[in-house]
Order: sequence, then structure tokens, then C-alpha cells
Amino acid sequence: MKSLQHNRAIQGTDQNLIQQNIQDFGSNKERLAMLQNSNEITHTVVSGDSYWAIAQQYSVSVETVQAANNWKEIIHPGDVITFSTTGVIPQTEVQPQEETSEEYSVALGRELAAASLAETAGRTKSTGRCYFYVANAVDKVIERFLYGGHAYMAADQLAAKKDLFIEVPATSLSSLPAGAIVVWGKGNSKSGHISISQGDGTETSDFRGRQMLSHYGGGAARVFLPKGR
Repeated sequence: MKSLQHNRAIQGTDQNLIQQNIQDFGSNKERLAMLQNSNEITHTVVSGDSYWAIAQQYSVSVETVQAANNWKEIIHPGDVITFSTTGVIPQTEVQPQEETSEEYSVALGRELAAASLAETAGRTKSTGRCYFYVANAVDKVIERFLYGGHAYMAADQLAAKKDLFIEVPATSLSSLPAGAIVVWGKGNSKSGHISISQGDGTETSDFRGRQMLSHYGGGAARVFLPKGR
């Protein structure tokens, strides 16, 4: 009789262990799912955002963000982009550095983009005065230093202002951050071209249009990002 009771006790213990293992397995599955989901980012686009800026914010590649948004050239405030990252996800939203001495300033870039947009006065066609209107925006936000009658001349002037701008490779032009200044070389044209990125795949100068990815004159592009003042 004692042996029978002992065997039943053992069986009861085994059943409890089995049940606990099942519960643990379920909990582990839930924890695994939570860990996997924790690597998923959902970002709502705000004014001044760009693929470049979003990628920098979450430490992923520009291509990761573009692919998650079906490779659309232009993003708009209110767009929702969901993508995965293998890095450590911060518990709170990472705020971009507003002003630094050696890196792109998000705040200054947005200010410059807004000033340039105002210079277009709603125009969607060129007046042939891209340099004039870009220089006006730079004058208002940063300081007056751009001169000359041709857009390509701005490149060396911007490069000389190392305390105000940082030159970066002219890659991924369609995903430049707000306030990036793009200067196209003269090439076979008379003046080249200059514009300020709006951070959404469009550029502004004397008008607003899609970000130029190549220039008819064949000149190369140089890109300058505003730094903290």
C-alpha cells in the first residue's frame, strides 16, 4: 500500500514537472517573440526628416530604411516606416544632436531648408537664378559670404568655411538630410547648379523640385552639411 502511494506521489511530481516545463516553454516562446519584436522600429516621418537622418537616428543603413519604404524617392510628414535593426534599441527615443562643432547640425539644417523653401515663394519652375536664392537663404541663417555670378563658384567657398560646413561624399543624393547644400560643377554648362535639400527627396533654389541626381553639363556634385555654430 505504501509502495502504491509512493508511486502515485512520484507520478504526481512528474506531472507537475511536465506542466511546469510546458509553462516555461510557453514563457520562453513569448520572451523570444518579445526580443525579436524589440528589434522592429516604427518611425513616423516629421518635417525635415530624410532617409539619411532616420538611418543615423537608429544606427542602420540608408538602404535599410529605403527598402522598408518600398524604395520611394520622396518621404512626407506622417509617413510611417517600419524596419528591423540588429543593434541595441534604446529604451527611449534617441534625440538627434542639435548642435555640434564637428558634425551635421539637425536644427541648423532644418532652419536652412526652411529659409530656402521660403525663397522659392511657391515657384515650381526655374527662373535661372538658383545661386541668388540659395545665397539669400545662407545669408539669413548662417552668414553672408557667398559671392560670384555662377553657382559652381560656391563649392570652393563652402569648402573654405570649415567652421561652418563639413563636406561629405556626394552619394545617395535622393536621401540627403535637410539643409544639405549640393553644388554641381560647371562641366559643359555655363554656371553649374546649386540647391538646398529639403530632406524629403526634393531640393530648393529659385524653385522647388525633385532632388537633382545628375547635371546636364556633366559636372560632378559636391555636398556640404551645416555644422553647429
